[in-house]
Amino acid sequence: MHAVRRDPLAAVNLATTPQTRPIPGASQVRNAAGGYVFTKDLRDQLEDFLILGTTGGTYYTDAAALTQADVEVLYRCDRHGRFPRCRGY
Repeated sequence: MHAVRRDPLAAVNLATTPQTRPIPGASQVRNAAGGYVFTKDLRDQLEDFLILGTTGGTYYTDAAALTQADVEVLYRCDRHGRFPRCRGY
């Protein structure tokens, strides 16, 4: 008896959404480049800041604006008590 093979691409949705519009029903926000991206929680935003820093900014955001945005993330983390615990210090 032969096993029935399913087409793995049958479930792929070929409908496209341009980057300048959010995907319907998705939790997306507008980024500095004018496109839409999925949101990050406070922990991910804090981690990005701690790993990547703000020196030099990005292609679309200068260092001062990026630093201001990351400082706001720090304040939000502090208000929500979401700073990771440091052990051994």
